Amino acid sequence: MTRFLFLAIVAVAVAAVSAAGADEPRPMKLTVVFRGMATEEDAAAVRKTMAKLAGVKVTAEDIVPGEKGKFGHYFSPPVVLEVADLNKTDVGHIGKAVAAVKTANRKDVPPPSLNLILFTPEREVNSDSVRAVRAAVIDVSGYEAPHPGGLGGVPDERRYWLRVDDSGFARLDDLTAALKKADLELLLAPKK
Repeated sequence: MTRFLFLAIVAVAVAAVSAAGADEPRPMKLTVVFRGMATEEDAAAVRKTMAKLAGVKVTAEDIVPGEKGKFGHYFSPPVVLEVADLNKTDVGHIGKAVAAVKTANRKDVPPPSLNLILFTPEREVNSDSVRAVRAAVIDVSGYEAPHPGGLGGVPDERRYWLRVDDSGFARLDDLTAALKKADLELLLAPKK
């Protein structure tokens, strides 16, 4: 009976410590690219949305209209977001908010979306490495890896992009777990 009581006390203590750790803020810096901002008016609408997101800091001047890419989409330059606590505002929340932005050019330009940028310090970015990243994250909820243009690479900048869908379900922890399981070391910011 004493042994059982001791085990029960230990179990409660472990649960209490685990629960306390879950409440600790988890700040994170993410590098993203906004897709679908063709004009200054579009960029202003995205800036306004980002300013309303609780716990997300971004330099408003960094959110600028994108340049027209190879397939007619507009991509902003990379932007760093500072998330105060991933427990409260995860990648999915941000992606859903960006996808809901109403832009004036919806007939000609797809609606805005959020691309998470993943940097590779060691690997060469090419079609084989893009396929390896896609295979690792294809089943992770909240990302568009299996869809055309949902994941790709920029070889000169040693980075991949992964589009966040508009469901709000994308979690950074799920993504990093899938990458770790596949033994892929990708970073959320470039190595300095």
